[in-house]
Amino acid sequence: MYFSRRLTLFFLVTIIISFLLFSCGLFKIGPVEIVYSASSLTLSWDDDADYIDTLSSVDYYNVYYRQFGALRWIFFDSTKYGASFITINKKQIGTGEFEFGVEAVNKKGAKSEIHASTDFSAWPSGGWYVKWE
Repeated sequence: MYFSRRLTLFFLVTIIISFLLFSCGLFKIGPVEIVYSASSLTLSWDDDADYIDTLSSVDYYNVYYRQFGALRWIFFDSTKYGASFITINKKQIGTGEFEFGVEAVNKKGAKSEIHASTDFSAWPSGGWYVKWE
């Protein structure tokens, strides 16, 4: 009986603390908001072949963006010579909250899935998006 009450109290306290941490924003699961106001930003990504399941050698990358939470990707540009970075100017996409995605393309034209900045496998863990002001 005593053990049962302590266990119940423990779970109740754990639930209350978790609720407080989530509701006040101290503990967040999911993408991190990056507030940004400069005129351009450079995106870079890990070009490790282990992340590309179906492609043996990357020829170039397609870069996409979308409004945070939207479903449809908008093509931005392709990299040159397999470069794993690209610069985006605010004038090109405007202001707002954006997710970015990268798709690898090999010499035969086969494409990987788009890896989004908001994926939990993105760094930092849980992903990120940009609030461009």
